[in-house]
Amino acid sequence: MKNIIHRVFTLTLCFLLLFTFSSQILAEEPFYANEETADGTTLDYIAPIFNTGVTPQAEDGNLVIVLDPGHGGGDPGANPVKGLYESDLNLKVSLYCKTYLEQFSNVTVYVTHENFYKKDAAKLGLADRAAIAKKYNADILISMHFNSATVTTLNGSEVYISCLEEYSLEALATAILNGLGDLGLTEIGVKTRVSESGDLWYDQTRLADYYGIIRGSCKQEIPSIIVEHCFINNPDEYATFADSDEKLQRMGESDAKAIVKTFGLDQDTSDSDLADIKKAALKELKAVYNAKDPAYYDAYYRAKIEEIYTDAVHRIEIANHKSKVDITLNRAITTLQYYPELPFTDVSVDDWFYNAVTFNTEKEIFYGTSEDTFSPHRAITRGEFIAVIGRLAEAEIYYPAQTKFTDVDPESYYAPYINWAAQNKIILGTTKTTFSPKSDIRREDLIRIMHNYCIAKKIELPLINQKTIYDFSDGIKTDTWAINDMNWAISCGLINGYEDNTLRPTKNISRAETAEIMMNFIKMIPGK
Repeated sequence: MKNIIHRVFTLTLCFLLLFTFSSQILAEEPFYANEETADGTTLDYIAPIFNTGVTPQAEDGNLVIVLDPGHGGGDPGANPVKGLYESDLNLKVSLYCKTYLEQFSNVTVYVTHENFYKKDAAKLGLADRAAIAKKYNADILISMHFNSATVTTLNGSEVYISCLEEYSLEALATAILNGLGDLGLTEIGVKTRVSESGDLWYDQTRLADYYGIIRGSCKQEIPSIIVEHCFINNPDEYATFADSDEKLQRMGESDAKAIVKTFGLDQDTSDSDLADIKKAALKELKAVYNAKDPAYYDAYYRAKIEEIYTDAVHRIEIANHKSKVDITLNRAITTLQYYPELPFTDVSVDDWFYNAVTFNTEKEIFYGTSEDTFSPHRAITRGEFIAVIGRLAEAEIYYPAQTKFTDVDPESYYAPYINWAAQNKIILGTTKTTFSPKSDIRREDLIRIMHNYCIAKKIELPLINQKTIYDFSDGIKTDTWAINDMNWAISCGLINGYEDNTLRPTKNISRAETAEIMMNFIKMIPGK
C-alpha cells in the first residue's frame, strides 16, 4: 500500500511540475527552448548511432565534463543572424568554456563534436550526443544553445534541467543563470519540461523528460542541462551580448566560472582529506546498496543495481577531487532509491503470480491484506472479490451503504460494492437475505460473477477454443447453475484448469489465482 501511495504521489508531483513550469512558459512566451524533442518515443527506442569516430576513453579521476554545442551540420539551429547560424555560436561558446576550464588540473573537458558544423555535413542526432558523452565516461553533460522566437522582443536566459531528481543539476543551472544575469541578461529561470505524451520513466511512475538531449543523457545515466544563453533574433539582445567573439567569450567563460564555483574546482583537497571523503562516501553507498534486497527485483533491476553500484564505487575510488565523489555519490544513491520495490514482503519476483499481483495493484484493483502483505495463498472472500470487480468498473460508492443483505455491515469497505453489484444484477446472494461476504468464494461462484459483469457491461470476450467442462476430469462436478458460466470462461481462455487436467469448480480460489484471472480478463477486454 505504501508503494502504491508513493507512486501516485510521485506521478501527481510530476504533473504538477509540468503545469507549474510549462504553463508559465505558455502563458508568458509563445515558445519553448530551442531544442529538439524526444517526446512520444518509447524509452526502449534506440536511435541509429551516427559513426562519430569517438572511441571509448579510459576512466578519468578528474571531473569529466562533456560540452555539447547544439545543432550543427545539416541542422543549423535558429535562423542566421548576419550570416551566423545558431550552431556557429553554440560551438564558439562551448570552446571558450572548454578553454577556461582546462586551466584547472582536476577537470577533463570534451566537446561532443567540432567537425559537424559544415552546412553539408550529416546531422548529429541527440542520441548520438548522449552516446558520445557515455564513451567519454562523462560525469555531466552541458548542451549549449541560443534561443529564438517569432516575437523578436523576447529576451533573457533560461536553463533546463531534468525532472528526474537523480539527473537534476539544479545547483549548476542556477549558478550558470546567475552568471549570465551578472553579464546583464534577464534571468528567465531554471526550468523543467516533462513529457506531454505521457511517456513514463523506467520506474513506470514518473514522467520522462521532454527534451531529447536531457532524456538521452538520462538513459545513459548522465546528468545534463540545456543552457539557452539569449535570443539571437532579438536585434538589441544579439547586438549587446552575442555579435562578436569577445562577447561570446564572456558568455563561455561565465558558464565555466559557474561550473568552477558549483563544483569547487578552484579548491584543492589534501590527500588525507580526500581519502576520508572517499571512505565516507563508499560507506554510505554500500549501506544503500546492501539495503536493496535482490528478492524484491526482477532480473533487469538486479543487473542495473549491480551496474550502478560497481560503476559508482570505481568512480569514487579513482577520483582525485571532491567534486567527482560528490556528484557520483548523489547520482548513484538517488538512482538506487528510485528503483521500484515490490509493495509486499510475501511476493517475490520468482513467484508465478508476481506479474499478476503487480499488474492488479498498480491499477489499484487489488489491495493488500496489510500495508506490506498480499497473502497470495489465502482464499479470497466473497466481499473482497466484489470489491475487486467494483474497482474495475469504477463504481460510484458511498458510505454508509445499506444493502438488502442483513449480513453486510453498511460501514464495511465492501458494502457499497455489494450494493452496486446487486443493483446491476451481477450478484444474487447466498440466500434472499444474505451474501456471506466473509466466506471464501468458490471458483464457479467467481466465474458466475465475472460472466454477469460482462453481461451487465455488454463486454464480449473473443472465443479461442471449443472446450467445455467435460474436457476436464472433474468438470462434471460443476453445479448445474454454473455450467454455462464455466463453459464461457473456458472457451474464452479465462480459465484453463490445472496441470492435472482438473477444474476444481467447487473449491475455494486463492488471492493469487484471482489476481491471475483478473489480469488475463482485463487484457482480453476490447479496448483495454
